[in-house]
Amino acid sequence: MLAEFDRPVSVWEVGELTILLEDGYIHIGVRVARADGRKAGLAFLIEDENDRLATERLVAFAARQPQH
Repeated sequence: MLAEFDRPVSVWEVGELTILLEDGYIHIGVRVARADGRKAGLAFLIEDENDRLATERLVAFAARQPQH
């Protein structure tokens, strides 16, 4: 996932991404896989079934959004 932060980030930083979808919040662990200043490519940290389901919900939500 491509994200932009309010500060520069470094590769390997780990955190939690909280996103509000139409049916509530999801929380997904992420790791910075690529970084260019404030822009970063994030990898999802899938450790259990809840993480897998949250990632599926996020991908399904993103697929429904209009393309720019």
